[in-house]
Amino acid sequence: MKKIKFMIIGIIIILVFFIIYRLNNIANPILLVQAKETAYNYITKTVNTSVSKSIKNLDINSLFIISYDKNGEIISIDFDSIIVNRLLTDVALDIENNMSSIDEPIYDVPFGVVFKNSFLIDLGPNIPVKLKLVGSIVNNIDTKITNYGINNALLEVYINIKVNVRVALPFISDNIAVETLIPIAIKLIRGNVPEYYAGTMSSNPLLSIPIE
Repeated sequence: MKKIKFMIIGIIIILVFFIIYRLNNIANPILLVQAKETAYNYITKTVNTSVSKSIKNLDINSLFIISYDKNGEIISIDFDSIIVNRLLTDVALDIENNMSSIDEPIYDVPFGVVFKNSFLIDLGPNIPVKLKLVGSIVNNIDTKITNYGINNALLEVYINIKVNVRVALPFISDNIAVETLIPIAIKLIRGNVPEYYAGTMSSNPLLSIPIE
């Protein structure tokens, strides 16, 4: 009888571990997808906040160096490399400080999302989602020039920011890259569309600024 009891207990333990193993394999990918969506939204919000903070007291016109001909027509537009590099550095440092100061989980994913049922979605326990900055923050200036009306052009300036983070759950983790394009300036160019210089400016090797 003792042997039978031990066998039954052993079978039950094996079944429990098997069920946990199978449930873990099914649940982890679903939970990770939910965690990545949460992380993406969190990082996007952080990036937008950092950019808004950095350009709050910035005179947008100071970004541009405009050259005119003798007739007063714009012949070229370039960026002020010092001001642009300072802006990009400020944005990157602010994002890094915000991300590095995260000690607590940013969100708790309810285990009920695994069942994909609206009635069970809030079923516990809650799984904490943690973020950790991976590598360096890469940001650059992107530009776009389009015709606007008659003999005018519209110059749009964006900050393109890429942040790599590790999203961690208790039993699984993965890296994601969040790339955000944020408009910071729109300038109307009156008259002939000027030549737009191309170049590269960087305050350090991690912050390259291609001008299109």
